[in-house]
Amino acid sequence: MSPNTFLRVCELACDVIRASVLQSGRMGNATIMSVEVLARVVTAAVAVALFATGGARAAEPTGTWLTKDRDARVAIAPCGQALCGRVVWLKDGVPTTDKFNRDPARRNRPLIGIEILSNMKPTGSEAKWSGQLYHPESGKTYRSNMKLISPNSLVIEGCVSFYCQAETWTRAN
Repeated sequence: MSPNTFLRVCELACDVIRASVLQSGRMGNATIMSVEVLARVVTAAVAVALFATGGARAAEPTGTWLTKDRDARVAIAPCGQALCGRVVWLKDGVPTTDKFNRDPARRNRPLIGIEILSNMKPTGSEAKWSGQLYHPESGKTYRSNMKLISPNSLVIEGCVSFYCQAETWTRAN
């Protein structure tokens, strides 16, 4: 709901309260004014709470994302005090096992279910998290940054030292 629409609804609510108080005929003008002021204060408090929490929710990258090449879907969800991302879908023709893992014992495990984003914690910058990225195509884990640039676009960076390579994921749902 837009701020203007919300304010209009609040004004209508105040009009309804005013009309019901006037219709009852039991209250004087001072009481009517008190009820109207109370209704506006409550409305303002609700508006502030809604907009404050709505903004925080909008800046969360939780959900399912398509990778840059649209060949995998990664579900990002809370895990402890951080965010993690697991492969939940692979396009036909994409390797389905972790064949490049540095640990030979893990090379036959399925990629679906593997956590590729781990320990992603807020950095203090708006809509940005840092943690680790496992890259199945190289079998390596990198320092990573994740930044939500719009509700449907997420930039994922894998970094070695000061060099970072980024790609943009698109929200799948």
